[in-house]
Amino acid sequence: MKAAHKLGLAYLWAEGVEEDIPAAAKWLKTAASAGHADSQAYLGMLFSYGHGVEENAEIALYWLQLSAKQESAIGLRELARLYEAGEGVDADMAEATKLMAKAASLGDEKAKAWIDKKYPNKPDWLKGLGNLSDKKFSDDE
Repeated sequence: MKAAHKLGLAYLWAEGVEEDIPAAAKWLKTAASAGHADSQAYLGMLFSYGHGVEENAEIALYWLQLSAKQESAIGLRELARLYEAGEGVDADMAEATKLMAKAASLGDEKAKAWIDKKYPNKPDWLKGLGNLSDKKFSDDE
């Protein structure tokens, strides 16, 4: 599963091989079908943006929801983008914000930037979300 994910990303980003989006999609789907959350997120993104595959909001939503359920920061962020834009789902800014905040709490830099842009005067609950991923929690503290 991990090897298929890495191979998919190599084809997607042309790292050590020539860019080949159909091959990237094939390998990402192999890993995604086996339950790899970030592969599900990347596959969902390919379908969402129509990058190398036919744009399909329904398929994008399917993979991004699976990824988000496993708390993939990438999946949460991209699912939030669908809710913000109303792509494949009814537009829902509250849901988009909730998903983006969760992605930010997991350390996703793009999600943090989105939160900062959309909510420059953040409510207290949004402040410092990006720092949560840096904290170590233990019973000894």
